[in-house]
Amino acid sequence: MYSSKLSVSLHILSLVALEPCPITSEYIASSIGTNPALVRRLMSSLKRAGLLRTQTKLGAQGLGRPPEKIRMLDVFQAVEPETPLFDQHLATNPQCPVGAGINQILASVYSDLQQDLRHSLARISLQDVIQRFPASVRQYQAAASTAGNSSAERSNSMHIYLIGASGMAGSAIYQEALKRGHQVTAIVRDEARARKTLGEQADILPRDAFDLSRADLAAADVVIDAFSAPPARAYRQVDLAAHLVSLLRETERPRLLFILGAGSLLDQQERPFVETLKQLPEAASWIATPEAQLKELAFLRGVDNVNWVGVSPSAEFSPGPRHEPKVGRDHLLTAADGKSHVTNQTLAVAVLDELERPTIKQGRFTVSD
Repeated sequence: MYSSKLSVSLHILSLVALEPCPITSEYIASSIGTNPALVRRLMSSLKRAGLLRTQTKLGAQGLGRPPEKIRMLDVFQAVEPETPLFDQHLATNPQCPVGAGINQILASVYSDLQQDLRHSLARISLQDVIQRFPASVRQYQAAASTAGNSSAERSNSMHIYLIGASGMAGSAIYQEALKRGHQVTAIVRDEARARKTLGEQADILPRDAFDLSRADLAAADVVIDAFSAPPARAYRQVDLAAHLVSLLRETERPRLLFILGAGSLLDQQERPFVETLKQLPEAASWIATPEAQLKELAFLRGVDNVNWVGVSPSAEFSPGPRHEPKVGRDHLLTAADGKSHVTNQTLAVAVLDELERPTIKQGRFTVSD
C-alpha cells in the first residue's frame, strides 16, 4: 500500500499555487499538521522533479511549471518509489491447479490495475485540484498572478537549467538570464563554490551532469551545457553532449544549447582554426580541449531529432564587460579593432538573444565583440 506522500505533496503544491510566495516549510507544515522536516524532504523531491522552486532558508518560491502542466502522475512519481499496488501470497501449493497458476494470473491483473491507476493520475492536473477549492480560496491565485508572483511563469519567461554555472561562460549567462526575468537552476557538483560565485540565494541543483536523468530536466525549457573539461579529460566534452542528447531524443523541449570552442570555426582559408592553434607555443598542454570541442560539434551535426544549437566564442575569450554582440555562423569574426575576441558578458547577451528569439536549429553560430 502506498503512503500519504502523494496527498501531502499535493497539499504542498496547492498551498504554493494559491498563496503568495515565498512560503517557509514551517508555515506549510502548520497547514498540513505535520513536522517541517517531512515537508522539507518532500519539497526536495518535488524540486528534483522540476515541480517546485525553492531557495535555502526562504522555502518555496513557486511552482516549477504552471499548475495545468503538473499532472498527479508527475507528483506521484516524484515522491513514491515504484511499489506494487497489492502484495501477493507466494507460498502457494504448486501441486494444486489453482495454487500453481494463481500468482501469474494475479500478477497480470494487478499490472493492468497499476497501469489504469497511472493513466488516471496522468489525466488529472494540479489545476484540476485547485479548481475544487472555493472561489474565496482561489482568489489568492488570481491576485498572485496579477502581481507577477504566480507560481506559473510568465509566458515569455523560460526555466533555464545551466550546467557549469560557476565557470566563466556559465556565470555570465546566469546573471544575464536573471536580469531578463528568467528562472535559472544551476546544475553544479560543488554547491558551496557555486553559492560563492552566484550568491547565497541561487537556485542550485547539486548534481554531476553525467548523472542527470530525463526526469531531472522535465521542468526545463532550455538546458545549457557550459561544462568545461580539463585537457587531460577533454573527451568528456563529447561524452556529456552525447549523454544529454540521449536523454532528449525525439523531443523539441527542452532546447539544448552547447558552449563550443573557437577551434571548430573556419579561418579565411576555410581551415579549422584548431590547426592554427596547434602551432602556438606549448599548445600540447591544452590543445586536447579545442580538438574535443571540434569532435563535439561533429557529433552534434549528426543529431537531427533533438532541438539543439551551439555557440562558439571568438579566438580570444575572456572575462569582461558587455558589448553589442556581432554574430556569424561558421567563420572566425573580428571586432572593430581587427582582432578576434569576445568577452563572457557579450557572449551571454548573444546566447540569451538566441534563446528568446530563436533563429538557428540544429546548427552553430559564433559571436564577437
